[in-house]
Amino acid sequence: MIILGILAAVASVQPLWKDLVPGMSKEQVQTLYPSGRVMLTSECEAKVITRYQNGGLSSVALRFGDLMGAGKNQWDRAMHCQETVKASIVEKYGDPIDSQFVKGPGSLFGKDQYLFKNNDVMIRFTIERGRPFTVVEYQLFPTSTRATPDAADNL
Repeated sequence: MIILGILAAVASVQPLWKDLVPGMSKEQVQTLYPSGRVMLTSECEAKVITRYQNGGLSSVALRFGDLMGAGKNQWDRAMHCQETVKASIVEKYGDPIDSQFVKGPGSLFGKDQYLFKNNDVMIRFTIERGRPFTVVEYQLFPTSTRATPDAADNL
């Protein structure tokens, strides 16, 4: 019943990811994702990372594949998840609107970043080179035009 109330209160806003919409409180997010983890596919688990501004949800990131020191099987599974998630995003949103290589602090080998757009939501898919560490971040584009979101799959 609580979850239905949360969803009804924010139903008119385009979701950032799945049922998480801008402006939700930390308590509302924790009610929906109490473990802070989610299965993206039967083999790919991700940590759900949320950011808040002015007391409300402003972005959602899914982090997976942080396997420094992991064995080959874990590494291979993380690489498989990376490719599966990227292919799913391309299938759902089309080709990226931008892509770039970023080399900076905290990244030994650099990162490949791909930007996708779904109505007012920007999806930033970041792959760290040299290891299967991946972050998929969903946040609002700063535009005023909103369109009805399409049905969301897991990604």
